[in-house]
Amino acid sequence: MKIETVKRRQQIEQKRLRETIQQVLDQLETDSSELAVRNALRALDAQYAEAHRAQVTLEDVLPDGESLEAVLNEWRELCKEVFTTRTRADTFLKEKEESKEPMATSALTEKSGSKSQLGKLKPVPLPKFDGNILEFKSFWDQFEVSIDRREDLGAITKFLHLRSCLSGAALKAIEGITVCAENYPEVVQTLHNRFHRVPEVVESHVLKVVSLKECSDDGAADLTRLHDDLNRHFLELRALGKD
Repeated sequence: MKIETVKRRQQIEQKRLRETIQQVLDQLETDSSELAVRNALRALDAQYAEAHRAQVTLEDVLPDGESLEAVLNEWRELCKEVFTTRTRADTFLKEKEESKEPMATSALTEKSGSKSQLGKLKPVPLPKFDGNILEFKSFWDQFEVSIDRREDLGAITKFLHLRSCLSGAALKAIEGITVCAENYPEVVQTLHNRFHRVPEVVESHVLKVVSLKECSDDGAADLTRLHDDLNRHFLELRALGKD
């Protein structure tokens, strides 16, 4: 297959992807219905898959050099646009959903019996992970609840959110893996294989317990410090099923 033909296909699919991005943005700007926005997002995911296939085909036939680097850079920028658009759409749908929920009320005091509306909880920032194995379980438990288990998010959106949470050795572990729906479960498994190393985490906590500084003769403050340190490590071990 000629490079010119492959490149033309890639350009056509990217043009269609940009048009689909704009369609999603138009739905958001006009405050369309949830159904219209979800349909636009499904079209976006489908066109992203087509553009990705055309991109990979072009990368395979281009020789190493400036041309290939330019194509890769252009694709990275387009992926950022997709991520930003999906994030805006997800926020829009979440706000629509929240607006349907009845405002909860609670008693201020038993004496007065008066009630007040509970304020909306502020969005919780996504957790970050840099590759420290002691922090992986905490990171994944938070990410799993916030993103991974959400049925309203597609695999590509979950993949993009996951990448945005990683840095350092964690990001390095999945570097080079193509962002596509099929690869999301593989990336999750890769991170678990690399960083959810329970024996090493347990050993680290045990060593930290053994090396804790003994109490001095200063009294309660030093004893409280030792208690808090021990309790923290014991709670971490219990969470790993190592009472």
